[in-house]
Amino acid sequence: MGRPRNADPALTRQRILDAAVHRFGEQGLKATSLRQIAADAGVTFATIHHHFGTKDELHERCVEECFVDLEGLEGDLLKVVAEHAGDVKTVIRRAAMCAVGYALERSRSSRFLLRTTVFEADAPHHARLGDAQRRYLDTASRLLAPVLGRSERELRVPLQGLMFLLTRVALTTDAELETIGGDSATVREELKAYVGEVAVSTLVKS
Repeated sequence: MGRPRNADPALTRQRILDAAVHRFGEQGLKATSLRQIAADAGVTFATIHHHFGTKDELHERCVEECFVDLEGLEGDLLKVVAEHAGDVKTVIRRAAMCAVGYALERSRSSRFLLRTTVFEADAPHHARLGDAQRRYLDTASRLLAPVLGRSERELRVPLQGLMFLLTRVALTTDAELETIGGDSATVREELKAYVGEVAVSTLVKS
């Protein structure tokens, strides 16, 4: 399969990245080949090598793309805080719902990050993902402790527990949602609301 004349390099790179995130997320780094990704993306093996080099280098680029994508979530969460400043329960509820919605819309990225973080300790940049998890706990616990009247150490386990829940919801497929209650879009909204209430009950002392 030759490279199409007048092919857009940026679109080609993005198509490869999308295919790689999906394959790596489904199969893992070791079980995935560049030829599989090439077939999924509709390009040649040589095209992937030209744009990204080795499989490890492509995996590294996928990690970078996911981190860039997460920057959008940070901006959305800051908007939630600004809009509901002074109402702690509403801020926590809305922030949790925002995070779930963001993850649901990016289920492939969520699956990729989960597999890399939990199941592939020897994968490139696994340590970086662990560092990101620690930064999340450090930042969230530091910001919430004075507002909630709880110690930073006391908040780390419930915050991580909420992350576990959010990740599992993000990995849910439409077929699985339909077994819960019919229309998948409706169940997604119900799950978002549920996680929001769990966040409030977990973090806010009555």
